[in-house]
Amino acid sequence: MSNDEIMPAEAVKHTVARLTYPGGAFAVDEEVYLDRPFSAQSKAFISQLSHRLMESASGEFSNDLMALGFWFRDAAVNQLQAEQEKETQALLKPVGVVFQVAPGNVETLFLYCGLLSLLLGNFTLIRVSRRRNRLFDKLLGLLNELLSLPVFSSICQRWQLIDCDHSDPTIGQISAGCDLRILWGSDATIQALRQIPLKPSAKDLSFAARCSLAVISVAAVQQAVSDDSPTYQRLIEYFCRDAFSLKQQACTSCRAVVWILEGVDAQSCAAEVIERFWVDVCKYCLRHGINFAGVELVQRVTARQAMAIVCENDCQVLSGENVLFERLQVSELSSTLMAQHAGCGLFLETAIKDMCSFVLPDAMGVQTLGYWGLSKAQISAWLQDALKRAPMRAVPARTVPLGQMNQFERVWDGYDLCRELTCQMVIG
Repeated sequence: MSNDEIMPAEAVKHTVARLTYPGGAFAVDEEVYLDRPFSAQSKAFISQLSHRLMESASGEFSNDLMALGFWFRDAAVNQLQAEQEKETQALLKPVGVVFQVAPGNVETLFLYCGLLSLLLGNFTLIRVSRRRNRLFDKLLGLLNELLSLPVFSSICQRWQLIDCDHSDPTIGQISAGCDLRILWGSDATIQALRQIPLKPSAKDLSFAARCSLAVISVAAVQQAVSDDSPTYQRLIEYFCRDAFSLKQQACTSCRAVVWILEGVDAQSCAAEVIERFWVDVCKYCLRHGINFAGVELVQRVTARQAMAIVCENDCQVLSGENVLFERLQVSELSSTLMAQHAGCGLFLETAIKDMCSFVLPDAMGVQTLGYWGLSKAQISAWLQDALKRAPMRAVPARTVPLGQMNQFERVWDGYDLCRELTCQMVIG
């Protein structure tokens, strides 16, 4: 399945054998195209792909390839299967025909969800983004090597990539016949795709634009710096991994930092610790060749100027001599500010007294909150307190330690993808 072998829209009817299109939709021969969840064939294909991904993880794409391969390693798939069988207490079957409209900002995302759909026995069609790069080509090359093997010919029959515009009639044809449509993209993209009808028994699973941020204890950073321990170096590495690995373009990318001042004696001490942190982040970027291209710098400046207008200039740019990224200090975060954020090396920054006083704006839509210097118990208590005070108040879809913000999980935006991609058959 090389770049040239992704199915063009006009070839879908001819390339996908044994599919019929009554009334502009299609039907699937379930005996041919659906499989049991966690079948030996699906697991063998994913196992081979996982090994090849990790073996080829070198150079500029090493982190992306290694993360994807590691997520689908044999031990992880076996654990996932055991969890499914233990949790459901029912017979499982694939949901049917799954149609995924993949995003263009995270090149590997179509494979996480697409391979999970395959693993759970579904017939899977994936409309891939037309924004291609070398990482995408690398992934297609690895897929093509495996899918060309005779032993995996049946996988080709129920797992297909499609190349077409969002406005192409093929989107409507597939939507009319699918059982589950998974949509990734901006709010506008998802609104437009939702206008394309599904059959009555089908449903949409939408992942719209979200934002992510980090909360960091200044006191914990101060202690780590004074101890000159590896803990502080790991903090810098974890933060840069979450902030820069996807150019701040993913919903999980860290775009704002909230500093927790509790435990710091003086404001001046906090300022010194925070400044030291950003200096070391800059050094890390220089050592690892992290930078942004000209067009990204223009987007950064444009976004920063728009944010200044929103704040009515009640903000301060704290870039210093650093040109790798910019910091915009604000009195508080708001959904309007985050909506103007374009990534590209721009960080909103604010400070609060303690975690208890941290309140997310209702309309912000936080996907991931990364934390450092705070315990899991503290984060859990904060979430429970927020929900008690206002059950509908905005809370993050997930909270994870810093360094794990961009890691894919089976529960995404509150949806358990394994449950969404299967049907339970209850025997009474």
